[in-house]
Amino acid sequence: MDTNTNYKSEIPMKVQIEFAFVSKRVRILAIAIVVGIVLVFTAGIITSYMNVFPEKETYNLIAVIISAVLCISSYPVKRLLLKRVTEKKFMPSYFNASIIPLALCDVGGLFGIATNLFISVNIIYAVACLFISLLYLFLVFPRMKDLEYIDFEKNKIKVT
Repeated sequence: MDTNTNYKSEIPMKVQIEFAFVSKRVRILAIAIVVGIVLVFTAGIITSYMNVFPEKETYNLIAVIISAVLCISSYPVKRLLLKRVTEKKFMPSYFNASIIPLALCDVGGLFGIATNLFISVNIIYAVACLFISLLYLFLVFPRMKDLEYIDFEKNKIKVT
């Protein structure tokens, strides 16, 4: 009888321990990314009166689209990378499967915010980029649910 319903019984204990260790490091990095995005956004709001290139406003919408595409693509990229995680090299493969989507959200958010606040000021678009990037950063945070996407059975060595 399985008394701990938080863990799937087919997930090895070693992987559960490594997951706790790696996810803590990834979460610290994700929090640093969120703080960085918020600081860039705050700096952009403070300097928003300096409309550097007002004729470049067409780039604002393009920047929002690029930002949204990068952030939205991070979720399926994470699922795809989780399928490549192996039990043998769980820590580095799970770390990479978590970091790459965070980097996509970071680049998307910073690109959208910087373009919309520092090139041609459009606060509404910048807030949209901030919201999208923070939403998808939250969605790609490491969770125990991530282990459901990993197929531990295919990586087992069969002894005959």
